[in-house]
Amino acid sequence: MLRLIQYVLSFFVTIYLFSFLSMLNCAGFERYSVVTGQAVWRDSLRNRNIPVKFFLPVASESAQSKISGAGFPVILFSHGLGGTYDRCSYLSRTWCSYGFIVISVQHPGSDDQIWKGKIRFVKELRDSYEQNWNCRTRAEDLRFVLDKFSALLAADKLNWLRVDLGNIGVSGYDIGSLGPLLLSGQTPPDRGASLRDERVKAVVAMSPPVRNPGLRNSDVYAGIKIPALFITGTKDDGIIGVTKAHQRRIPFDYMTSGNRYLVIFNDGDHQIYAGPLFSVSNFFRRERDSVYQTAILKVSCYFWLAYLANEENAKNIINSKKINAILGNIAAIEKKLTPKNKQQKNLTTNEFLETP
Repeated sequence: MLRLIQYVLSFFVTIYLFSFLSMLNCAGFERYSVVTGQAVWRDSLRNRNIPVKFFLPVASESAQSKISGAGFPVILFSHGLGGTYDRCSYLSRTWCSYGFIVISVQHPGSDDQIWKGKIRFVKELRDSYEQNWNCRTRAEDLRFVLDKFSALLAADKLNWLRVDLGNIGVSGYDIGSLGPLLLSGQTPPDRGASLRDERVKAVVAMSPPVRNPGLRNSDVYAGIKIPALFITGTKDDGIIGVTKAHQRRIPFDYMTSGNRYLVIFNDGDHQIYAGPLFSVSNFFRRERDSVYQTAILKVSCYFWLAYLANEENAKNIINSKKINAILGNIAAIEKKLTPKNKQQKNLTTNEFLETP
């Protein structure tokens, strides 16, 4: 009987590991091993400590010569409300394996410390959302991390690392996507000074929040001039915030530049990107969410390869109907491309887009 139990446990552990590894190797062209490290950087000007986690690609000696002279592009990632720099690590690790340095940034004041050990944790999350919804502090965290990383490189503190600072991307999930969008040129919700950072060349925004009191959408998003990928779902209503599923597409609709993409997952809710914060509910959603997360990995990797690594093959895939076949019938993708800037609505066999 004991041996039977051991066989059963071994079977389920094997199945779990296989599905996890399959998700990480979804696109079939991983090139590098991944090493990680953590640090806490002190922003003395703002009297603020910023925890960061690095995901660094490592090539064998025989593969070193194949790395472009400029080195590895850089992606900064910002977690959602109540998360940490380990949130969405399946993205950070996989992006890194395709040849990107990923720095996942943790934001004190809106990280897991706002709910851990609290009896009324939902109230704590809502209060933090109201305090941080304009995301200026988060955007400044990202800018500081980029400045610090650049300074370390300039001082030869990381001279063993080959970095391409000419190609920097930013990404985030839910409220974590607003900081990257602010660095990309979105008008700040508080109507303050622009936070646009010219170093940022592309952005991936998952479940972007929309809350721009007193501002016209055409004014808010017209300043985003870089390639952008937006990801949402037909059931992507905010849990803590007020953004409804049909509003998540607003940034895509009101940008004026081309090379922007909108992926909408059929029946995708607000938790498909990272799973719930709490482990019990996460366990029961793992199999369902992994399907969405695998698709998110695929489309985001092709996007980064196209617009940060400047790979023509990836650009051809994401700009053609090939990306539809890769996403399968769980998602639709819309595109507005330069130079024609003519909308292409490439839908899968399940045409599920809802009218806002």
